[in-house]
Amino acid sequence: EGQDFFKRWLLQVGEGWAPVLWGLPEGCIEIPQQCVVPPEADLCTDFIGDSLNEQGEEYLFRQDWGEQLVGKHRPVVVMCDTKLETLSVLEGIPDHYSPGQVVWTPDGNGVLGVAWLHEPRRLGLIYCTNRVGYIFHLTLGGVFTLLSGDDQAVRSPKFNPDGEYLVWLERPAGGGHHAAHRLMAYKWPPSPQVRIAWNYS
Repeated sequence: EGQDFFKRWLLQVGEGWAPVLWGLPEGCIEIPQQCVVPPEADLCTDFIGDSLNEQGEEYLFRQDWGEQLVGKHRPVVVMCDTKLETLSVLEGIPDHYSPGQVVWTPDGNGVLGVAWLHEPRRLGLIYCTNRVGYIFHLTLGGVFTLLSGDDQAVRSPKFNPDGEYLVWLERPAGGGHHAAHRLMAYKWPPSPQVRIAWNYS
């Protein structure tokens, strides 16, 4: 019962990215998910002659997000087709961004979320609302667009109930953690581009 309604969903591994969300389009579920990094070699295998370090990467350091996101390296957005029982990564997000807090667009033809810059460092996301990030739009065809300005820390993108506005929280990047944010609104669809800000402290 209700199986035909729950066609697409969103899932983000780890606190600070996104919960499971069901969407509108037929036939699929959508997921921001953790990109799988091949496991490093087990040290014991080197001593029993079954070495796994032939590629020379068994001790390669891969920076993660730390805190409650230890082991999380770079999330990706994945679409699950519940009819075909397939998973596919949505392409188009540049490698220097880590996507999260992803939601469906009202028409179901794309997703929106936060793209955090993970250079020069990843460490600190859950408690760090001052990190540089952007509100992004990604179509299912792979067209990636940044909707918010530079040098801002953003979070919690949502659509209002009728899908007329995209809203999110924004503040200047840097400075103290958990400082006051502005409530931003963006007329949807994004052309013509209109941004409205409500300030609160």
